[in-house]
Amino acid sequence: MANPANSLTGAIEEVFSKGVQKNLSATLVGSQITGKEAQAALASGADTYNKPYIARGSASTYTRYTDITPQAHTATNEQMIVNTAKVYDFSMDRLDSRQLQKAAAVIAHHQKEAAFALQRELDAEVFAEYSNANYKFTGGNISTSATVSATAVTTANSAEIFGEIHAHLMNVTGARQGLYAVIDPEHARFIQQRGLTDGFNIADAVFRNGYAGDFVGFKTFVSTNLPSSISLNIATNPTDGDTFTINGVLFTFVATLGAVAGNVHICSTAAATVDNLVVAFNALGTAVAEATDTGYVVISQQDISRLPGVAATDGTTSLDLTLYGRPVVSETLTDGTDAWDTAPVIHANFGEFGAIEQAIQENVSTMVTPREFQLGDLYKTYTLSGAKVFNEGADRFVDVQLG
Repeated sequence: MANPANSLTGAIEEVFSKGVQKNLSATLVGSQITGKEAQAALASGADTYNKPYIARGSASTYTRYTDITPQAHTATNEQMIVNTAKVYDFSMDRLDSRQLQKAAAVIAHHQKEAAFALQRELDAEVFAEYSNANYKFTGGNISTSATVSATAVTTANSAEIFGEIHAHLMNVTGARQGLYAVIDPEHARFIQQRGLTDGFNIADAVFRNGYAGDFVGFKTFVSTNLPSSISLNIATNPTDGDTFTINGVLFTFVATLGAVAGNVHICSTAAATVDNLVVAFNALGTAVAEATDTGYVVISQQDISRLPGVAATDGTTSLDLTLYGRPVVSETLTDGTDAWDTAPVIHANFGEFGAIEQAIQENVSTMVTPREFQLGDLYKTYTLSGAKVFNEGADRFVDVQLG
């Protein structure tokens, strides 16, 4: 495999500012709400955790001197497989290291970036289990429906949402392990406003990832890593020069592909253009050659990092995206009927501690190896983990769909 070429000459100082610019970081919360039974069992090795369960029986009325009908109890085995491996790599040539006055700071910077990126993946692995919840809060009500319907959060209804879900969980599970809620900063903003007017107080921590305080019976956490979904409607083929942005990353529809990052070729039909976008978004770092119904120019690595966990599906007349966090979007499509959804759907996570199980066998470990035939080192930071909602956990948390 060819070694990627880094370009570090821009950081070799004639005059170098003190230190390296700090990146935004956050305290991640997935490991604070999950069960650790599997992790403890797999600490010494192995990749599979078995957890059998027996379906619950029920009590029946007994009549004296009358035979009872025995209940059948069947054991079912469930497994968690720890096989999610993620890696973040960075190379440093020894000559760059020699000439960089702040070489240690540059390496530390990338190691911090690696840790944050991988810990975000660990968080997202937990929150992605929302689809395995038996109950949803959708369209303003608790339901078992598979329909996705977000509830718009306001200052007025924020406490009511918590209250309704709290009552549901108490009725279903008794909340013996205590209750948690993981919400995004937008929802937290409304709770803070409610707190200022109604006497609740979740402190300044509401605006950072991590524990923010207790609210309506829940230990409340704020995260920017909750799964979200949003769609860009494209029923009419775009016009040359039309654009859309997501999290500040610009994509431009063009008749001739060219070489500008983020250019997307306009295909023969609107449906074909959507197909082209799906291919592009599912491999943002891979160029797609221009042809009648294909074409995409890769965006920068920095821009790719602004779209964490992004995945695309074909809605025929829409580009349907999922990613981590609440996306910020805009568009300049010529056809006025084509646009982004009014608001994304955020899958907040409310439940009983330990409802979701996670095992982390390698938690942000780093290995440094020399590059063969080069005067350089390759830093490889990695994780190994798995997450699972076992049968007993599926009733113990709720996929809370918020707008």
